[in-house]
Amino acid sequence: MPTLVIAGDQDVGMPVEMARAIQIGIAGAQLAVPPRAAHLSNLEHPEAFGRLVADFLGADHQQR
Repeated sequence: MPTLVIAGDQDVGMPVEMARAIQIGIAGAQLAVPPRAAHLSNLEHPEAFGRLVADFLGADHQQR
């Protein structure tokens, strides 16, 4: 199942190292690390978050 793991570079709830471990544990998963974002990057930087998700979904759709 295509999976995008997102963790802000300032996220203390799920640090990037933890997100990377999750990514590694899911075959084919991708990791995105938005800059200047904490745990709620979708609320803190909605445009950047939306681009990450849209790019991921667009890339996934093209691969199918």
